[in-house]
Amino acid sequence: MKQSRLSETENVTITDSSHSTPLLAVRNLSVVYPTVHGQVQALQNIHFDLYPGRTLVVLGESGCGKSTLGRALLGLLPPPGTIKEGAIAFTTHRSLNLTDLSEPAWRTLRGKEISLILQDPVQALNPVLTIGFQMVEVLQAHKSLSYNEARETSLHLLKLMELKDPERVFRAYPFQLSGGMCQRVAIAIALANNPKVLVADEPTTALDVRVQAAIIALVKKLQQELGISLLLITHDVGVAADMADDIAVMYAGRIVEIGDASQILYESAHPYTRALFECFPHDQGTIANALPGQPPGLIHLPDQCAFLPRCRLRDDTCQRSPFPPFTSFSGKNAGVHTFSCYHPLNRNPSSPWLSQSQEHLISSASFATDDTDQVPEKLQPLLQVEQVSKTFYQRRLLKKHHAPFVALDNVSVTVEKGEVLGIVGESGCGKTTLARCILRLEHADSGKICLQGENLCALRDRDLRRMRQHMQPVFQSPRGSLNSGRTALELVQDPLQYFQVGSPAERRERARWLLDMVGLVSELVHRKPNYLSTGQCQRVAIARALALEPELLICDEPVSSLDLSVQAQILSLLAELHAKLKFGMLFISHNILVVQSISNRIVVMESGKVCEILPAGRTRQSARHPYTRALFDAVPRLVQ
Repeated sequence: MKQSRLSETENVTITDSSHSTPLLAVRNLSVVYPTVHGQVQALQNIHFDLYPGRTLVVLGESGCGKSTLGRALLGLLPPPGTIKEGAIAFTTHRSLNLTDLSEPAWRTLRGKEISLILQDPVQALNPVLTIGFQMVEVLQAHKSLSYNEARETSLHLLKLMELKDPERVFRAYPFQLSGGMCQRVAIAIALANNPKVLVADEPTTALDVRVQAAIIALVKKLQQELGISLLLITHDVGVAADMADDIAVMYAGRIVEIGDASQILYESAHPYTRALFECFPHDQGTIANALPGQPPGLIHLPDQCAFLPRCRLRDDTCQRSPFPPFTSFSGKNAGVHTFSCYHPLNRNPSSPWLSQSQEHLISSASFATDDTDQVPEKLQPLLQVEQVSKTFYQRRLLKKHHAPFVALDNVSVTVEKGEVLGIVGESGCGKTTLARCILRLEHADSGKICLQGENLCALRDRDLRRMRQHMQPVFQSPRGSLNSGRTALELVQDPLQYFQVGSPAERRERARWLLDMVGLVSELVHRKPNYLSTGQCQRVAIARALALEPELLICDEPVSSLDLSVQAQILSLLAELHAKLKFGMLFISHNILVVQSISNRIVVMESGKVCEILPAGRTRQSARHPYTRALFDAVPRLVQ
């Protein structure tokens, strides 16, 4: 086993004999954001090479500096962010240092030689301009084309994106297209001037698994045809496994491990890399390992390894020593990768980290089971939804009549007491509409919804408010569902105060107990949502939903926008709370692996209808409907 020591200021790069000259070479890059509390060290001593025609995936949790890196590569750092030191060499321009460019020079280069795809395609596109106008504008900014020439090129690009009706898309506004179609348009705009480097910042995070799979396949196809170098920023390990030639793992503003994808995926050395992989949902129907703790703040970072407080392998050597030097490591697979750790996992097979991982693989959530016939004891159903239908009417542009959209078509489901019922399907299948009808935020056109035997559809005013104590929601966006002017403690007290539960002192004490139960540390209870992370906000939302001790908890995509590490934490938290409090739960997601890890039974919905109901233990083997199998096939996996 060949090893070599590298100093921290030396190049931490990928060595590839087939690509001797990198297209983009980043050296010693450091970015800071001055604040009143001190400098935020967003990036520290970043080194990597991006080779022609290859994909480098930058992997890590939110806040680790991935997006800052992407924006630095395109000269788009938001003020007051500045590059403190380092160089970005673009070899197609005689090793032009991009950090020295003026804004006019950047405007000439950006979009032509190096392009960006943002995470939210709808926000990236101008809502008041047609797709065609925006595409023609990008083409004419860098090429001497007439309108007709730019239009023909735009239509060709839209056809290349496999959009069914390029002419209609060209004339459409962004709000008239789906999220997946907007993302394809954003990719077309990024590729319009044949750039050599494409930076994609979380391009599939907000998409359904089947749309995500289609976008990934499209990008891979275009990259091969056009010879583009791709730097893909993501927190999704499955996407990294699907796309990467090389992987760089970031933590607290530093690259802690980088190398050939096969090396990183199957012979990872850094404990943080392994911990990220363990957060990936399992096919076995168990909740993934949750990475404990939170990433550190980036102000006044210690000279030691920033992962130290969360690492199960830490010892006195780590605590006494400075930041670990980088080590070059070559294993049985082709390629070389480097890492920064005093206790690399691939050199210590008996590591307690590995043994704990193996123990977890044979465990399961308190309510999940491998026995497909085992469900909670059937008494009176907690929730009965019978033949519920809901149709929305949307006014078509410049037309007077209304076009009906059938969101729910005779849907029937039941939730037993103490059961977790998962609902899975793509956007537009009716999952959220069903949840909103149960919560009476929407009125069902027909059918019956009974909670504890009482028909919710017939309730009004005071009776409806009374029943809402017994069912509480947890929404997809915790920041959107929390009052930004209230502290975490006040937010949890609000439902208790509204329903006049207990005295003010008792409400305060119960709110503190709930926040402690969901794992929010005491120093955070007086913070407002804007000063909490997304995962912390979701914990507050769960505590607030449980304040009234509801019999039914309705979770609508509660983890879809979260990092894998935070997602695993929230799923483990819900499993623990369910085991303690025995409430029924309706868990909605577009990711079938996430749903099967937390559910007793799974309802698969397509186009407003229930197409299959499955036990969670052996879901893949039990699936009979082609749509269900397609959902499984679309989820990215870590397969050796």
